[in-house]
Amino acid sequence: MSYENLMRYEKPASEWINGIPIGNGRLAAMIYGNSDEILALNHENLYRGIYMDRDVNEVPASELERVRKMLLEGKYNEGTVLANELFGGAGGVSGIKNRVDPYQPATNLRITHKYKGITEYSRCLDLENAEVISEYTADGVKFSRRFFAAYSDSHSENIYISIKSEKPSDFDFDFDRAEDNNCKTSKSVSDDLKKLIFSGEFEGDSRFSAVICITSTDGTILKNNDTIMIKGASYIEAQINIAVTSKNDDPVKSALNFSDLSYEKAFENHRKNYSQVYGKCSISLNLTVSDKPMEQRLSAYRAGETDDTLPILYFNFGRYLLISSSGKLPPNLQGKWNEEVAPPWECDYHNDINLQMNYWPAEPTGLQNCADSLFNLCEKFVPHAKIAAKKLYGCRGIVMPIQTDCHGRATTESCGWAVWIGAAPWLAQHFWLHWEYGCDRKFLSERAYPYFREIAEFYEDYLIYDDDGNLQIVPSQSPENRFGGCPMPVSICVSSSMDIELCTSLLTYAIKSSEILGIDEDKRKIWTKLRSELPKLKIGSQGQLLEWNQEFPEDEPGHRHYSHL
Repeated sequence: MSYENLMRYEKPASEWINGIPIGNGRLAAMIYGNSDEILALNHENLYRGIYMDRDVNEVPASELERVRKMLLEGKYNEGTVLANELFGGAGGVSGIKNRVDPYQPATNLRITHKYKGITEYSRCLDLENAEVISEYTADGVKFSRRFFAAYSDSHSENIYISIKSEKPSDFDFDFDRAEDNNCKTSKSVSDDLKKLIFSGEFEGDSRFSAVICITSTDGTILKNNDTIMIKGASYIEAQINIAVTSKNDDPVKSALNFSDLSYEKAFENHRKNYSQVYGKCSISLNLTVSDKPMEQRLSAYRAGETDDTLPILYFNFGRYLLISSSGKLPPNLQGKWNEEVAPPWECDYHNDINLQMNYWPAEPTGLQNCADSLFNLCEKFVPHAKIAAKKLYGCRGIVMPIQTDCHGRATTESCGWAVWIGAAPWLAQHFWLHWEYGCDRKFLSERAYPYFREIAEFYEDYLIYDDDGNLQIVPSQSPENRFGGCPMPVSICVSSSMDIELCTSLLTYAIKSSEILGIDEDKRKIWTKLRSELPKLKIGSQGQLLEWNQEFPEDEPGHRHYSHL
């Protein structure tokens, strides 16, 4: 393994945030601890399932016209308040809990043994092979542990564990989960003593089970209450699987799916499949690569010392994370790694940059297959996004929410932020990039263009002409920024720069796609006309690109979201 692809540490991780992440999109684990190793386990579909069927309240067309009238008359603060009351949802600044389901941890697997005096400790993440290795000496006995989440393995996409001890040693395996009054949990040991099963059931429509299966050992497996103890083992191989179902199904049946492959054979398959993706892109520079552990490298870098290849390692780590967190669902705000039952921002999907930025490196760095996770999510939302567009704005086509979860419900949930129709066209950019990089005509025809067409139809109905005959986008906003003492966190305006840019881009994707495919000529004429009549971007008194339709005094001039750029 090369140092450009190795993250090596000489100190144990005492808490979750300093652990090492592994994942294959479906399953994920953060590995931390010392001689007592902890795997904080996640499954991409594990949400509480409370709001799976939430719907949109219908807004009368007259109310939309009232908001538009206020904004076109320059009554921005009044229009912002009214727009949020009508279209913003009940959550957010209203003080009411929104209905976005928080992404949930499954359980923690704890691997413990009696040896405590640790010396010669090291742990590392091998980015080229997506494997974590920890080695140490405890009370004079050498131990090694290896972990990987099997990538696209036809046998099983489980998490594999290998433990070796220089002398026969005793090990305990146990599951636990953070206290959660809204989740009933249970543990059991299988009759053959090889499987420890942890199950949970939420108040919503969601159940899950995590199982560790001891697949090979030279030790003696014993049951110790609701835990597994292995005595006198010099090696142990195990697999972890997790399943998530509705309340009407039994997740244990699905979780009891394990491979009969050894760790080494499974790792060989995993490495082959993973390297075919990770190996599509590399950076090679004639620079000296540091062999120092990460603790020293990061500390020195923060202090201003030169480390020419640390940015390369950062680049490689970013690609590793995207591969590891792209499954049937794309990565959420924390990828697929979360230990909290009440995580920040629900650990959900934010469609006003966070989800998009995960996939900015996908096409140019050879991770095109990872983008499929993003497309799956977008397409899952289309049926309800059509309902939301009709009920909220009286429009055909689709509108995507600014904040959401995995359930495909396009409801607005964040009063103060959610009166924004730009999420769908911004996500559409990734469909277009995938076409440009791959030139897959089937993808353009069957996935990208249908998505573009839905959004273009929304714009056909949503765009209006003002009293001077100018085409406008209204209500419009620039996500997360405000002007002129606005009482809400985000100002609503007429034709923000970002909305103009997104609309222009989306109509361009739709026009070019219809030309390439030779279809919808009548639609193409409509879209071309609309695009030509959109407002022009404006330059301010200081030579800056204006964020809104005029040069307003900004409440936060240094705001972190420069969306219009």
